[in-house]
Amino acid sequence: MLDDLASIFTESGLETHVSENVQSIIWSKLLVNVAYNGLTAVTRLMNGDAIRTREGEDILANLVIEAVKVAKAKEIPLLYKDPVAECIRLGKEAIGMNTSSMLTDVLHQRKTEIEVMNGAIVEEGIYHGIPTPYNDMMVKLIKVIENSYHRSTGTGLLVH
Repeated sequence: MLDDLASIFTESGLETHVSENVQSIIWSKLLVNVAYNGLTAVTRLMNGDAIRTREGEDILANLVIEAVKVAKAKEIPLLYKDPVAECIRLGKEAIGMNTSSMLTDVLHQRKTEIEVMNGAIVEEGIYHGIPTPYNDMMVKLIKVIENSYHRSTGTGLLVH
């Protein structure tokens, strides 16, 4: 039945595949979000610009490494053999010119999805006894930004 539905979607122009392990797809996509959303919101840079420096790549790598450890503890197979390299490749080749949804939220002073991205890695890390200091710091940095919206002048300077 799922294969029939997938065929109907594909025939209508929406390429569709049935997956045996949807968690693998969800978590592989989560890794990309964990890699870029918080980093770009904090730096206020597009995806590719956030990793143009060694420091940006290092932060991304550590965010992803922590998420991979959590995925392994949950026994979720990932789509990428080297998730860090794949996330960096995507940022340089496919999504480099994108403005992340979290950066857009910050620029419009809206609540972000940090809890369901990096926050999920932190929570699962706690549950499985895996330290996630980079993801924890990213959650805290975004929370500082969100909680300062009312104090911002729009120029990045705080109103006193």
